[in-house]
Amino acid sequence: MVTDSFAQTINVKPNQLRDRRIARLNSDIIDRIRIDQPGTPSVLLARHENGWDIVSQQNAPANAEVVNRLIATLNGTDVQEFVSDTAADLSRYRLDVPALRIGFSSYASDNTAESGAGEEPIATFAIGKLDKNAYYARIEEEPYVFSVSEQTVSSLPTHDFDFWALDVLNLQRSDLVSIEIENDAGKVELVRDDRGKWFTKEKAEAQNETALQTFLNTVSHIRAVAWVRSSQPAYGLDHPTETIRMHTKTGQFELQIGGANERGDRYAMFSNRVFLIGANDYQQLSARLTR
Repeated sequence: MVTDSFAQTINVKPNQLRDRRIARLNSDIIDRIRIDQPGTPSVLLARHENGWDIVSQQNAPANAEVVNRLIATLNGTDVQEFVSDTAADLSRYRLDVPALRIGFSSYASDNTAESGAGEEPIATFAIGKLDKNAYYARIEEEPYVFSVSEQTVSSLPTHDFDFWALDVLNLQRSDLVSIEIENDAGKVELVRDDRGKWFTKEKAEAQNETALQTFLNTVSHIRAVAWVRSSQPAYGLDHPTETIRMHTKTGQFELQIGGANERGDRYAMFSNRVFLIGANDYQQLSARLTR
């Protein structure tokens, strides 16, 4: 007599025994990440010392937390369903010309006995057609086709701004010469005397010293909560609630602050880049500096 538990054991299907993780990436050997989407410039990330760079005409530091989160998402997320054991008919899933490809590779600067110099592909994650609430996908170095939730795909960083470092401006206070602030309350100009002491030009005798020092500390070190794709009227940057112009020993910077999102963070623009500035930072930048 065959027991129910034994029958269930011998009826296990191959897909039930497979590792259901999307990928099995070893972050220690990944040196390059390339993201390709039709009609969009490729994004190339390269490991640099203990961090990552966005490779372009002018290399810029990348946010290592976002890079690590991308790898962790693919390693820690399960496929929804195994669709096909072979990749014979990729056009059926629109994986012949993927809507998104994320390639991971190692890089060797010198020839070795095991391999030559240059990039060595590790894994390429490809996204195809959306069907209901899941995308068809595959690892191109493997034969399987599987599905991945729409939520997982939409959470992936796929544009260069997704990887921008969150430090927007990092100045020494001694580099600042003067600051102009325009908001609903009017215009305030901050200047320094010969001893380096800051004061409000219009009402020096009535300035709020605590608020002034907090403002100077905040405006010298501006950090984004997140970068935003582009400026839109909904962000309120066409009519900023506050504009801050910082004059330094080497040039001028302008920060514009617009509307708020549902969490109270504010949309802001610096050097034509749009980002979210934290609600607490905004309060410190918009505080009244005179009594």
